[in-house]
Amino acid sequence: MPIREISEAFTVDDIVPYFQPIVDLDSQGVWRYECLARLITQGDKTFLPSEFLYLLEREHHVNTLAANMFVQCASYFHDVNIPWNINITAKDLHNEELINTLMAHLANYPNPERVSIEVTASTALSNKQQLVKFIDKSMHAGLGVFIDNVGSCPGNIRALMNVLRYEV
Repeated sequence: MPIREISEAFTVDDIVPYFQPIVDLDSQGVWRYECLARLITQGDKTFLPSEFLYLLEREHHVNTLAANMFVQCASYFHDVNIPWNINITAKDLHNEELINTLMAHLANYPNPERVSIEVTASTALSNKQQLVKFIDKSMHAGLGVFIDNVGSCPGNIRALMNVLRYEV
């Protein structure tokens, strides 16, 4: 997919969640939603993260993206009884301020067990200590953690199971 140039000014507040349903193949019903970041410009153009994240990194605003996405999604799903999740990066796993914000927000959230965080397998395997610390904090807050993009290689699954078995 070619990357398009973003020619309009934007702020982090112009990045909004798109809700992708995750369907249970047996029941064909929506099991939960994955909340994916999209930039919507004033001209109503929609951009994927691969097209705008570098701009956030360049302007040192990438640390606020996960918190903003979380707050927007939490607000949307506050009174909706369906599970949802957002993705976080390796930098997010190391961001204590973000983690504390998530945990504080969940303390007053109805049914925090409906909320989960997704971490890619490669991020999980390359940030083992931070992942274990994050899972520990998450368990106490009722926040779920999914490992995404594990792939078909059984080595990834074994490596992840070893991290979780011996360190949690």
